[in-house]
Amino acid sequence: MVEVGVLGAIAAQLETMLARRLGAATSHKETDPCAPLDSGRESLDALRRVQTGALAGVDLSRLAVALDGLVRAAHLDESDHHVLGLVVLANLDDRVGRAIGLLHDDLSRTRPSIGLAVRALETAVPPHAAWQAAGVDSRLTHRGLITHAGSYGDPDAPVASRELVLHPRVLAALMRGGPLESPDPALRGSLRLEDTKGKSRRARSLTAAPLDEPAANGADDPCEDRILSRLAGY
Repeated sequence: MVEVGVLGAIAAQLETMLARRLGAATSHKETDPCAPLDSGRESLDALRRVQTGALAGVDLSRLAVALDGLVRAAHLDESDHHVLGLVVLANLDDRVGRAIGLLHDDLSRTRPSIGLAVRALETAVPPHAAWQAAGVDSRLTHRGLITHAGSYGDPDAPVASRELVLHPRVLAALMRGGPLESPDPALRGSLRLEDTKGKSRRARSLTAAPLDEPAANGADDPCEDRILSRLAGY
């Protein structure tokens, strides 16, 4: 079996939750003929494929290693790792997105909410830690890796229902395990790329930048133009 790390563990928990949800739908089928069982079965199949590393079109083993590398480079903890993994997983396949929608009881809500993240990760992350990692003042937010959107576009939505939005350039970098060029300003200060051999581009390392470190004399740090420029070796 292909090793998919945190992504596989999250998929397993989502599968358990969704199977329970669909079991309830089946038991009420006579009174609820519109229960979305077909979509649910497809979503269960996709979640099982994630666990075996067989999701079509995605090299999950490579993606998992790249995700581990990003977590280390950004100095994220285990709770951050799981929340980021959940958000990445929801973006990989539309059937996984539908699983998220089914767990929200709303197929249009394919991005995990803060509340759903806490529930989906409860076997791996203590609830208070998951709340902190998924929240609007989290490390993931400060590093520009995720943002939040109000459910149904409502900026005043309750905190638990606010949705976690993955920065698209982060997913692109993870998927190809390579450079992220011309990053959005939202990611500035998240990660800095430092050359280890002067101007050589062959030997580099990723290091996390302090979140609140101001640039000298208010000037932009030239390293920040190369944020997430490389997830080297993944």
